[in-house]
Amino acid sequence: MGGSRHPTDEGRRRRSSPRYPGAAGALAELAARRGWLLVEDCAQAYSGPDFRGDPGADVSLFSFGPIKTATALGGAVAVVRDPGLLTVMRALHREWPVQRQDARARRVAKYALLALLTTRPVYTGVVAAARALGRDHTSGLQDTVGAFAGTDLMPAIRHRPGAALLALLDRRLRATDTARAVALRAATARRLVARLPDPSLVYGAGAPVHTYWLCAVPTPDPAATIARLRSAGFDAARPTSLGAVPAPPGRQQGARTAAHFVRQAVCLPLRPGMPERALDRMAAALVPEGEETAPGP
Repeated sequence: MGGSRHPTDEGRRRRSSPRYPGAAGALAELAARRGWLLVEDCAQAYSGPDFRGDPGADVSLFSFGPIKTATALGGAVAVVRDPGLLTVMRALHREWPVQRQDARARRVAKYALLALLTTRPVYTGVVAAARALGRDHTSGLQDTVGAFAGTDLMPAIRHRPGAALLALLDRRLRATDTARAVALRAATARRLVARLPDPSLVYGAGAPVHTYWLCAVPTPDPAATIARLRSAGFDAARPTSLGAVPAPPGRQQGARTAAHFVRQAVCLPLRPGMPERALDRMAAALVPEGEETAPGP
């Protein structure tokens, strides 16, 4: 979270008010004192209609892209708490072109095909064919699953949503079952964490709030860990779009630590309601030889 554009005086007063402590806490207070614009990245954090981001942020940004929890195959929502900033943003937004309906139709067709490819019978065939050719089956799918894969990002996203996307976004925002799905996903991840000898084997496991949109583990040998997981029947993979933010001059240690975390990360294919035996197998594949997993509930 951060930014350099100044919020209005009204926005500063609202954010620094004790009525809105929020999880941002000290960070919001610091931003208010310095006149910073505080932007909260909630791209993967949407968990239902009751969650609108931290009230201490000037702006909370939510994504509804193809791999997000409440996907609309595109689109985003900005919760803007500073009225002056909201006016400026709306004026800029009106200058953007509206997304063409044929572009929307192509996107729907693309992800319908990908959904077909990831059904169990078809995906099994894809994996077998990739192995026969000596290829990694995940690389091609990961390269195409992103909403703007192979395109220049900024021109691609600077569009106003068309009628079809707006209707689907409205449906997603009104849905009442998203919170339940997120809770089930987080509960599954916590059941996995409980089986591991050290909770730090899962990134963010100690966080007070974690929706586990992504469940990743650090490992000194990602290739070996992925091989063990796949042998156990889990299609784990390395992250392809994570990167460390460059550090300012004189503060390289933080950047080295972040880059180290990214290099060691392996993403786990968790799904809500996984059976206990499956979680036992996954935990056993994650724990190095010589260590024991905790018994499941």
